[in-house]
Amino acid sequence: MKVQWKPSREVLMKCHHSFIAISMILVLAMLAGCSSASLPSSDEPVSIQSTNTLVPNPNTDTPIPNTNMPVPITNTNTPVPSVPSISTKGNAVLVHIFSGHNRRVLDVAFYAQGEYLASTGQDLNIRLWDVESGREVHTFSMRSVDMADLDIFLEGNLLASAEAIWDLDTLQEVHVLERGLPYPGSVAFSPDGTILALGLFEQQITLWDVKSGEPVFTFEKQEENRTKSMDFSTDGALLAAGVIDGTVRVLDVDSGKIVKVLKYSGETDIHDLAFSPAGKYLATGGRVLAVVLWDVSSGEVVRTFPLTDNAIRLAFSPDGKILATSGGYENEIRLWDVERGNLIVALPHNDQLSSVAFSPDGRLVAAGCYDGNIYLWELQPHP
Repeated sequence: MKVQWKPSREVLMKCHHSFIAISMILVLAMLAGCSSASLPSSDEPVSIQSTNTLVPNPNTDTPIPNTNMPVPITNTNTPVPSVPSISTKGNAVLVHIFSGHNRRVLDVAFYAQGEYLASTGQDLNIRLWDVESGREVHTFSMRSVDMADLDIFLEGNLLASAEAIWDLDTLQEVHVLERGLPYPGSVAFSPDGTILALGLFEQQITLWDVKSGEPVFTFEKQEENRTKSMDFSTDGALLAAGVIDGTVRVLDVDSGKIVKVLKYSGETDIHDLAFSPAGKYLATGGRVLAVVLWDVSSGEVVRTFPLTDNAIRLAFSPDGKILATSGGYENEIRLWDVERGNLIVALPHNDQLSSVAFSPDGRLVAAGCYDGNIYLWELQPHP
Protein backbone atom coordinates (compact mmCIF):
# COMPACT_ATOMS: atom_id res chain seq x y z
CA MET A 1 0.00 0.00 0.00
CA LYS A 2 1.46 3.36 -1.11
CA VAL A 3 1.50 6.08 1.52
CA GLN A 4 1.41 9.77 0.30
CA TRP A 5 3.08 12.32 2.57
CA LYS A 6 1.52 15.77 2.91
CA PRO A 7 3.48 18.61 4.52
CA SER A 8 1.83 20.40 7.40
CA ARG A 9 0.71 24.02 7.20
CA GLU A 10 3.61 25.12 9.42
CA VAL A 11 6.18 23.55 7.10
CA LEU A 12 4.63 25.21 4.07
CA MET A 13 4.70 28.61 5.73
CA LYS A 14 8.38 28.25 6.67
CA CYS A 15 9.33 27.29 3.12
CA HIS A 16 7.38 30.22 1.70
CA HIS A 17 9.14 32.72 4.00
CA SER A 18 12.57 31.23 3.17
CA PHE A 19 11.91 31.53 -0.57
CA ILE A 20 10.93 35.21 -0.23
CA ALA A 21 14.04 35.96 1.79
CA ILE A 22 16.37 34.27 -0.70
CA SER A 23 14.68 36.07 -3.60
CA MET A 24 15.15 39.47 -1.94
CA ILE A 25 18.84 38.76 -1.33
CA LEU A 26 19.37 37.83 -5.00
CA VAL A 27 17.57 40.98 -6.22
CA LEU A 28 19.67 43.23 -3.95
CA ALA A 29 22.88 41.56 -5.15
CA MET A 30 21.93 42.11 -8.79
CA LEU A 31 21.13 45.78 -8.16
CA ALA A 32 24.43 46.28 -6.42
CA GLY A 33 26.30 44.65 -9.33
CA CYS A 34 24.58 46.89 -11.87
CA SER A 35 25.40 50.01 -9.88
CA SER A 36 29.08 49.14 -9.59
CA ALA A 37 29.31 48.20 -13.30
CA SER A 38 28.06 51.66 -14.30
CA LEU A 39 31.03 53.33 -12.64
CA PRO A 40 34.38 53.52 -14.51
CA SER A 41 37.09 51.28 -13.16
CA SER A 42 40.18 53.01 -11.88
CA ASP A 43 42.24 50.61 -14.01
CA GLU A 44 40.36 51.44 -17.21
CA PRO A 45 41.36 54.53 -19.27
CA VAL A 46 38.64 57.17 -19.63
CA SER A 47 38.03 58.29 -23.21
CA ILE A 48 38.40 62.06 -23.67
CA GLN A 49 36.99 63.83 -26.69
CA SER A 50 39.70 65.95 -28.32
CA THR A 51 38.81 69.53 -29.26
CA ASN A 52 41.52 69.64 -31.93
CA THR A 53 40.35 69.65 -35.55
CA LEU A 54 41.79 66.90 -37.70
CA VAL A 55 43.47 68.02 -40.87
CA PRO A 56 41.42 66.87 -43.88
CA ASN A 57 42.81 65.31 -47.02
CA PRO A 58 43.57 68.16 -49.45
CA ASN A 59 42.17 66.11 -52.33
CA THR A 60 38.66 66.34 -50.90
CA ASP A 61 36.25 69.29 -50.65
CA THR A 62 36.40 69.33 -46.86
CA PRO A 63 37.32 72.81 -45.56
CA ILE A 64 40.86 73.17 -44.25
CA PRO A 65 41.42 75.01 -40.95
CA ASN A 66 42.73 78.57 -41.25
CA THR A 67 46.13 78.12 -39.69
CA ASN A 68 49.69 79.09 -40.39
CA MET A 69 51.00 75.70 -39.38
CA PRO A 70 49.79 72.15 -39.92
CA VAL A 71 47.27 71.16 -37.25
CA PRO A 72 48.55 68.12 -35.33
CA ILE A 73 46.33 65.06 -35.53
CA THR A 74 45.50 64.04 -31.98
CA ASN A 75 45.18 60.28 -31.85
CA THR A 76 45.47 58.89 -28.33
CA ASN A 77 45.49 55.36 -29.70
CA THR A 78 48.73 55.91 -31.63
CA PRO A 79 51.77 55.72 -29.34
CA VAL A 80 54.84 57.84 -29.84
CA PRO A 81 57.46 55.62 -31.53
CA SER A 82 59.85 54.20 -28.99
CA VAL A 83 63.60 54.67 -29.06
CA PRO A 84 65.78 51.57 -28.72
CA SER A 85 67.83 51.29 -25.55
CA ILE A 86 71.07 51.23 -27.55
CA SER A 87 70.79 54.58 -29.32
CA THR A 88 74.14 56.33 -29.10
CA LYS A 89 76.91 56.14 -31.65
CA GLY A 90 79.92 58.43 -31.37
CA ASN A 91 78.61 61.97 -31.10
CA ALA A 92 75.13 61.04 -32.41
CA VAL A 93 72.04 60.06 -30.40
CA LEU A 94 68.95 58.39 -31.88
CA VAL A 95 66.04 60.50 -30.61
CA HIS A 96 63.03 59.23 -32.61
CA ILE A 97 61.83 56.47 -34.88
CA PHE A 98 58.88 57.62 -36.98
CA SER A 99 56.64 54.66 -37.89
CA GLY A 100 53.74 55.07 -40.30
CA HIS A 101 54.69 53.96 -43.80
CA ASN A 102 53.73 50.32 -44.35
CA ARG A 103 56.26 49.94 -47.15
CA ARG A 104 59.78 51.27 -47.69
CA VAL A 105 60.49 54.97 -47.21
CA LEU A 106 61.83 56.58 -50.39
CA ASP A 107 62.79 60.14 -49.45
CA VAL A 108 62.86 62.54 -46.50
CA ALA A 109 63.13 66.34 -46.24
CA PHE A 110 62.91 68.93 -43.45
CA TYR A 111 60.98 72.15 -43.82
CA ALA A 112 60.78 75.66 -42.31
CA GLN A 113 62.87 75.85 -39.14
CA GLY A 114 63.11 72.10 -38.86
CA GLU A 115 60.01 71.59 -36.75
CA TYR A 116 58.46 69.29 -39.35
CA LEU A 117 59.80 66.46 -41.48
CA ALA A 118 58.29 65.18 -44.72
CA SER A 119 58.66 61.61 -45.96
CA THR A 120 57.40 59.73 -48.98
CA GLY A 121 57.08 55.98 -49.39
CA GLN A 122 55.99 53.13 -51.59
CA ASP A 123 52.64 53.20 -49.81
CA LEU A 124 51.77 56.22 -52.04
CA ASN A 125 51.75 58.65 -49.13
CA ILE A 126 53.68 61.77 -48.27
CA ARG A 127 53.61 62.13 -44.49
CA LEU A 128 54.39 65.16 -42.33
CA TRP A 129 55.89 64.52 -38.88
CA ASP A 130 56.24 66.74 -35.85
CA VAL A 131 59.94 66.49 -35.10
CA GLU A 132 59.65 67.27 -31.39
CA SER A 133 56.91 64.77 -30.52
CA GLY A 134 57.50 62.20 -33.27
CA ARG A 135 53.80 62.18 -34.18
CA GLU A 136 52.34 62.26 -37.68
CA VAL A 137 50.73 65.60 -38.53
CA HIS A 138 49.24 65.14 -41.99
CA THR A 139 49.19 62.83 -45.00
CA PHE A 140 49.15 63.75 -48.69
CA SER A 141 48.05 60.97 -51.04
CA MET A 142 49.96 60.30 -54.25
CA ARG A 143 48.89 58.33 -57.29
CA SER A 144 52.26 57.25 -58.68
CA VAL A 145 54.53 55.10 -56.57
CA ASP A 146 57.66 56.22 -58.39
CA MET A 147 57.01 59.93 -57.92
CA ALA A 148 59.09 59.60 -54.81
CA ASP A 149 61.60 62.45 -54.94
CA LEU A 150 60.80 65.30 -52.55
CA ASP A 151 62.06 68.85 -52.32
CA ILE A 152 61.03 71.65 -50.00
CA PHE A 153 61.46 75.37 -50.54
CA LEU A 154 62.09 76.34 -46.94
CA GLU A 155 61.37 80.06 -47.06
CA GLY A 156 58.06 79.65 -48.86
CA ASN A 157 57.04 76.42 -47.13
CA LEU A 158 56.36 74.66 -50.41
CA LEU A 159 56.68 70.90 -50.91
CA ALA A 160 57.03 69.31 -54.33
CA SER A 161 57.03 65.83 -55.78
CA ALA A 162 56.84 65.09 -59.49
CA GLU A 163 53.05 64.90 -59.08
CA ALA A 164 52.25 68.23 -57.50
CA ILE A 165 53.26 71.26 -55.45
CA TRP A 166 51.67 71.71 -52.00
CA ASP A 167 51.53 74.72 -49.68
CA LEU A 168 52.59 73.48 -46.24
CA ASP A 169 50.98 76.42 -44.43
CA THR A 170 47.47 75.65 -45.70
CA LEU A 171 48.12 71.98 -46.57
CA GLN A 172 46.48 72.63 -49.93
CA GLU A 173 47.58 71.47 -53.33
CA VAL A 174 48.85 74.48 -55.30
CA HIS A 175 49.63 72.97 -58.70
CA VAL A 176 49.30 69.60 -60.38
CA LEU A 177 52.41 68.64 -62.36
CA GLU A 178 52.41 65.03 -63.57
CA ARG A 179 50.12 62.27 -62.34
CA GLY A 180 49.65 58.60 -62.98
CA LEU A 181 52.92 58.16 -64.83
CA PRO A 182 54.55 54.74 -64.43
CA TYR A 183 58.12 56.01 -64.27
CA PRO A 184 60.28 57.91 -61.78
CA GLY A 185 60.46 61.65 -61.47
CA SER A 186 62.95 63.95 -59.75
CA VAL A 187 62.39 67.54 -58.61
CA ALA A 188 64.45 70.49 -57.36
CA PHE A 189 63.48 74.02 -56.29
CA SER A 190 65.65 76.94 -57.34
CA PRO A 191 67.20 78.76 -54.33
CA ASP A 192 64.65 81.59 -54.56
CA GLY A 193 61.74 79.18 -54.94
CA THR A 194 60.45 80.68 -58.19
CA ILE A 195 61.40 77.72 -60.41
CA LEU A 196 60.93 73.98 -60.03
CA ALA A 197 63.01 71.66 -62.18
CA LEU A 198 61.17 68.48 -63.12
CA GLY A 199 62.90 65.48 -64.64
CA LEU A 200 60.86 62.52 -65.84
CA PHE A 201 61.97 59.15 -67.12
CA GLU A 202 63.13 59.42 -70.76
CA GLN A 203 61.96 63.04 -71.01
CA GLN A 204 63.90 66.30 -71.14
CA ILE A 205 64.23 68.31 -67.94
CA THR A 206 61.56 71.01 -67.75
CA LEU A 207 61.56 74.20 -65.66
CA TRP A 208 58.20 75.14 -64.17
CA ASP A 209 57.12 78.55 -62.92
CA VAL A 210 56.09 77.93 -59.31
CA LYS A 211 53.67 80.86 -59.16
CA SER A 212 51.72 80.06 -62.32
CA GLY A 213 52.25 76.30 -62.33
CA GLU A 214 53.17 76.37 -66.01
CA PRO A 215 56.27 75.00 -67.76
CA VAL A 216 58.52 77.83 -68.97
CA PHE A 217 61.55 76.07 -70.46
CA THR A 218 62.58 72.62 -71.62
CA PHE A 219 66.23 71.68 -71.97
CA GLU A 220 67.49 70.19 -75.19
CA LYS A 221 66.91 66.47 -75.59
CA GLN A 222 69.99 64.30 -75.16
CA GLU A 223 70.81 60.79 -76.30
CA GLU A 224 70.17 59.61 -72.74
CA ASN A 225 67.43 61.48 -70.83
CA ARG A 226 66.74 59.26 -67.84
CA THR A 227 67.50 61.74 -65.04
CA LYS A 228 67.49 60.33 -61.50
CA SER A 229 68.51 63.36 -59.43
CA MET A 230 68.90 67.14 -59.73
CA ASP A 231 70.12 70.09 -57.70
CA PHE A 232 70.50 73.83 -58.24
CA SER A 233 73.70 75.66 -57.36
CA THR A 234 73.49 78.13 -54.49
CA ASP A 235 73.17 81.12 -56.82
CA GLY A 236 70.62 79.36 -59.03
CA ALA A 237 72.75 79.79 -62.15
CA LEU A 238 73.51 76.09 -62.62
CA LEU A 239 71.44 72.91 -62.53
CA ALA A 240 73.24 69.60 -62.09
CA ALA A 241 71.48 66.50 -63.39
CA GLY A 242 72.54 62.94 -62.59
CA VAL A 243 71.81 60.59 -65.46
CA ILE A 244 71.46 56.82 -65.67
CA ASP A 245 74.43 56.60 -68.08
CA GLY A 246 76.80 57.57 -65.26
CA THR A 247 77.28 61.19 -66.33
CA VAL A 248 76.50 64.41 -64.50
CA ARG A 249 75.38 67.25 -66.77
CA VAL A 250 75.88 70.75 -65.46
CA LEU A 251 73.37 73.02 -67.21
CA ASP A 252 73.32 76.80 -67.49
CA VAL A 253 69.81 77.78 -66.39
CA ASP A 254 69.60 80.99 -68.45
CA SER A 255 70.89 79.64 -71.75
CA GLY A 256 69.82 76.01 -71.38
CA LYS A 257 73.24 74.86 -72.55
CA ILE A 258 75.37 72.09 -71.04
CA VAL A 259 78.50 73.74 -69.61
CA LYS A 260 80.14 70.61 -68.16
CA VAL A 261 79.79 66.86 -68.36
CA LEU A 262 81.32 65.03 -65.39
CA LYS A 263 82.00 61.31 -65.28
CA TYR A 264 84.03 59.39 -62.75
CA SER A 265 86.04 56.41 -63.96
CA GLY A 266 83.88 53.29 -64.11
CA GLU A 267 80.65 55.06 -63.14
CA THR A 268 77.58 53.63 -64.89
CA ASP A 269 74.70 55.33 -63.06
CA ILE A 270 74.11 58.41 -60.88
CA HIS A 271 71.69 57.86 -58.01
CA ASP A 272 72.05 61.19 -56.22
CA LEU A 273 73.96 64.46 -56.20
CA ALA A 274 74.12 67.72 -54.25
CA PHE A 275 75.85 71.09 -54.41
CA SER A 276 77.61 72.18 -51.23
CA PRO A 277 75.90 75.16 -49.56
CA ALA A 278 78.64 77.57 -50.64
CA GLY A 279 78.53 76.21 -54.19
CA LYS A 280 82.20 75.24 -54.22
CA TYR A 281 81.67 71.48 -54.46
CA LEU A 282 79.35 69.02 -56.13
CA ALA A 283 79.02 65.55 -54.56
CA THR A 284 77.82 62.65 -56.71
CA GLY A 285 77.05 59.01 -55.97
CA GLY A 286 76.15 56.02 -58.10
CA ARG A 287 77.29 52.49 -58.77
CA VAL A 288 80.97 52.94 -58.03
CA LEU A 289 81.84 52.20 -54.41
CA ALA A 290 82.43 55.82 -53.46
CA VAL A 291 80.87 59.26 -53.31
CA VAL A 292 82.85 61.65 -55.50
CA LEU A 293 83.52 65.28 -54.55
CA TRP A 294 83.99 67.59 -57.55
CA ASP A 295 85.33 71.13 -57.76
CA VAL A 296 82.53 72.98 -59.56
CA SER A 297 84.77 75.59 -61.21
CA SER A 298 87.41 73.25 -62.60
CA GLY A 299 85.39 70.07 -62.96
CA GLU A 300 88.18 68.14 -61.24
CA VAL A 301 87.80 65.45 -58.58
CA VAL A 302 88.78 66.78 -55.15
CA ARG A 303 88.48 63.50 -53.22
CA THR A 304 86.35 60.41 -52.82
CA PHE A 305 84.54 59.00 -49.80
CA PRO A 306 84.74 55.19 -49.86
CA LEU A 307 81.69 52.94 -49.53
CA THR A 308 81.25 49.17 -49.64
CA ASP A 309 78.13 49.31 -51.80
CA ASN A 310 76.41 51.59 -54.31
CA ALA A 311 75.83 55.15 -53.15
CA ILE A 312 72.09 55.64 -52.73
CA ARG A 313 71.65 59.10 -51.16
CA LEU A 314 73.84 61.92 -49.91
CA ALA A 315 73.43 65.33 -48.29
CA PHE A 316 75.56 68.25 -47.09
CA SER A 317 75.07 69.79 -43.66
CA PRO A 318 73.86 73.43 -43.85
CA ASP A 319 77.33 74.76 -43.01
CA GLY A 320 78.91 72.51 -45.64
CA LYS A 321 81.34 70.90 -43.20
CA ILE A 322 79.76 67.43 -43.11
CA LEU A 323 78.71 65.13 -45.94
CA ALA A 324 76.24 62.35 -45.14
CA THR A 325 76.27 59.28 -47.39
CA SER A 326 74.35 56.02 -47.51
CA GLY A 327 75.27 52.95 -49.50
CA GLY A 328 72.86 50.13 -50.31
CA TYR A 329 73.49 47.07 -48.17
CA GLU A 330 75.79 48.93 -45.77
CA ASN A 331 72.67 49.70 -43.68
CA GLU A 332 74.33 52.79 -42.25
CA ILE A 333 74.65 56.54 -42.66
CA ARG A 334 78.25 57.71 -42.80
CA LEU A 335 79.15 61.26 -41.77
CA TRP A 336 82.32 62.64 -43.35
CA ASP A 337 84.47 65.70 -42.72
CA VAL A 338 84.32 67.41 -46.11
CA GLU A 339 87.64 69.24 -46.00
CA ARG A 340 89.72 66.54 -44.32
CA GLY A 341 88.01 63.59 -45.94
CA ASN A 342 87.96 61.48 -42.77
CA LEU A 343 84.99 59.50 -41.42
CA ILE A 344 83.42 61.13 -38.37
CA VAL A 345 80.90 58.42 -37.45
CA ALA A 346 78.86 55.61 -39.01
CA LEU A 347 75.23 55.31 -37.84
CA PRO A 348 73.92 51.71 -38.11
CA HIS A 349 70.33 50.75 -39.02
CA ASN A 350 68.31 47.56 -39.33
CA ASP A 351 67.80 47.64 -43.08
CA GLN A 352 68.86 49.36 -46.29
CA LEU A 353 68.66 53.15 -46.32
CA SER A 354 66.93 55.06 -49.08
CA SER A 355 67.44 58.69 -48.08
CA VAL A 356 69.16 61.13 -45.76
CA ALA A 357 68.59 64.78 -44.86
CA PHE A 358 69.92 67.41 -42.44
CA SER A 359 67.66 69.76 -40.51
CA PRO A 360 68.08 73.47 -41.41
CA ASP A 361 70.18 74.07 -38.28
CA GLY A 362 72.34 71.00 -38.92
CA ARG A 363 71.52 69.53 -35.51
CA LEU A 364 69.46 66.59 -36.77
CA VAL A 365 69.96 63.91 -39.40
CA ALA A 366 66.96 61.96 -40.74
CA ALA A 367 67.36 58.62 -42.51
CA GLY A 368 64.59 56.89 -44.49
CA CYS A 369 64.75 53.11 -44.36
CA TYR A 370 63.47 50.13 -46.32
CA ASP A 371 61.79 48.86 -43.12
CA GLY A 372 59.22 51.68 -43.41
CA ASN A 373 60.68 53.79 -40.60
CA ILE A 374 62.44 57.14 -40.45
CA TYR A 375 65.31 57.34 -37.96
CA LEU A 376 66.09 60.72 -36.44
CA TRP A 377 69.58 61.31 -35.05
CA GLU A 378 70.74 64.30 -33.03
CA LEU A 379 74.36 65.32 -33.49
CA GLN A 380 76.07 66.30 -30.26
CA PRO A 381 78.82 68.96 -30.33
CA HIS A 382 82.34 67.65 -30.00
CA PRO A 383 83.81 68.15 -26.50
